[in-house]
Amino acid sequence: MCLPKSWRHWCKRAGLSPDTNARYARNWLGWMYLKGHGRRWRVNRHGMFQVSCSDDDFDRWANSLAAETAMPFCLAKMRAAVSLLIHNCHD
Repeated sequence: MCLPKSWRHWCKRAGLSPDTNARYARNWLGWMYLKGHGRRWRVNRHGMFQVSCSDDDFDRWANSLAAETAMPFCLAKMRAAVSLLIHNCHD
């Protein structure tokens, strides 16, 4: 799985930052596991952009996945994906 060159910039603009609790937080993979808007976010190995249930209810990804969409490849689609996923969450 390869992240777009501007992924970090898009994440920051969409209000997401690396999840410091993720085991990969210290290297470039830290940008695949994110936090923001009271939820956890990730890009899985299949290129799906996923959001968890709220941080308070988060256990692990297998139990906490709320919604997903294809990984965005531009800033406008990133912002739209974040908004869509927040509104499509099941909690």
